[in-house]
Amino acid sequence: MISILVHALEISIIALLGYLTYTMVALSKTNGKQKLERTTISKKKPTNVTLSHTYSRAESITSAQIFTGLQLLEVKRKGINLHSSGEDWLDNGISFYLLGAASAITEHFDCKGSEKDDVMKFLLTKNLKQTEKQAEQYISELYQLNEKSIEDNAEDNAFDAGITAAKTWLKNKFIPEEHSLLSNLHTWGFVA
Repeated sequence: MISILVHALEISIIALLGYLTYTMVALSKTNGKQKLERTTISKKKPTNVTLSHTYSRAESITSAQIFTGLQLLEVKRKGINLHSSGEDWLDNGISFYLLGAASAITEHFDCKGSEKDDVMKFLLTKNLKQTEKQAEQYISELYQLNEKSIEDNAEDNAFDAGITAAKTWLKNKFIPEEHSLLSNLHTWGFVA
């Protein structure tokens, strides 16, 4: 009786070793295919155009957000609550200033087209708490202003001031007081 039990265990062990060998061979074949697929995928790298667009958009958003944060912090320190004003003229001045800054920053990082619009929309919705629709309306109005080339327009002046401030900041990482958002709001008469 014990000999039958021993032979049964021997057969079971041999069967398990056979199954283990089969599983290891199958896994090694699967692993080899996966390595081949990974090697093939890694050789098919995205083009530099795709990488540069992703990089330029990311750099544009990061730089525009830092610039905007610095400008809005100064305004908030002076006690101006941007979210409770409800004054269109104040909202317009700030929005067009930031759109000008975003325009200069996206140009600096070679971010164009819809990606540029995305950066502009991001600034307005995240920092000024505007809706997507409001942000799109400002961007649309901006393009209409650029096409008409209206001079002595408050929005146009705010936009140009934003461009100047952002270019100065990109070059020097410093914004002189006369180019700051707060200073320009006082100059344009948006804030008394």
